[in-house]
Amino acid sequence: MHLSARKHVILFILCNILTSSVASLLPLIPFGFASIITLVAIRGLNQDDSRAFKHTLPGNLFEDIPDTSIQTTENEVLSLQSFGTSRISNISENVVVDARWKGADLSVLKRYRTNGKMFLDPYPHLVIRQALEPALYRALERSYLSDETLYNLTGLNKKNIPQNFRVDLWASTTLVTDSVPELWKRFVEYHSSPAFFREVWHLFEKEIRKSHNFKKNFRIGTRFRDATTSDVVLDCQIAINTPVTTRSSTRGPHLDGAKEIYAGLLYFRNPKDMKSSGGDLNVCQCLKRRCTTMPKKERTLYGVGDTQFKPTDVRVVSKVDYRANNFVMFINSPTAIHAVTPRSVTPFSRRLVNIIAEQQL
Repeated sequence: MHLSARKHVILFILCNILTSSVASLLPLIPFGFASIITLVAIRGLNQDDSRAFKHTLPGNLFEDIPDTSIQTTENEVLSLQSFGTSRISNISENVVVDARWKGADLSVLKRYRTNGKMFLDPYPHLVIRQALEPALYRALERSYLSDETLYNLTGLNKKNIPQNFRVDLWASTTLVTDSVPELWKRFVEYHSSPAFFREVWHLFEKEIRKSHNFKKNFRIGTRFRDATTSDVVLDCQIAINTPVTTRSSTRGPHLDGAKEIYAGLLYFRNPKDMKSSGGDLNVCQCLKRRCTTMPKKERTLYGVGDTQFKPTDVRVVSKVDYRANNFVMFINSPTAIHAVTPRSVTPFSRRLVNIIAEQQL
């Protein structure tokens, strides 16, 4: 038994003895009042411990992967919890960062039980409406990096960037860049940490093991930064698809790279971008046993971006709307075909956070 848990049990017994004695001396005290006093007493004795246990995953979550194989997990969580209330910079209006927004309280999966739904067909994926708490989402949305900032931080020349082009700011860059608001650093740090990987594993362990092989012990790190010392690398990318001048899609039906374990998309649609259409994620399935792979020279013939599979071989099973605070995550596998619906003309970028895990094959 955990030391803190043992302490609570001892306290519970002592408080029950004490309050039962008091109740026997004061018969007018209603039945059950002693238990109420006990619970209040325990809650007041160590509120910090209570919060710490709130998002702790079961100790046997990784059945054959000892906690020691997941490096720096505790240090990362502790560093995230060290932040206090502050104001984030580079925003046109003051946004107060709530001291509660740290560690697992920032997780896109926190509201899965109340706002989400899991699907196993045609491949494992989940969708969460209003994934983040409204106040947290507003604070992140108001401080979302501008297109120009993303161009500068990724070394792109605005004049040479095509329409509907994907721009990703890696976690390894975000975490060392002073101009990125503190709240965003916390958010990116948590979603590229072993602690978040544990959350995903808790929901999808069986499905992940079906598609990916893991060593008994493996090390987890941040993509690009820890590539040479990790077996699994995580990333949380602040991203955009650039404004659209001609109706188009960035990707037709396709599979992600074989190294990818999971991918999650959290949408931050600009509140000013309400008249355009498209940018949704289509969950797809082959109409026959195997889809026809398009030759590279023909992958743009269908009026969309890179199209790996012939569109006529694929059916759309469901669609996840490009809507503010919508989150979708899927486990990558040979059947995890997906596509992005064509976007109409708009001066606004499609804003999203891309959360991924990859194996170092």
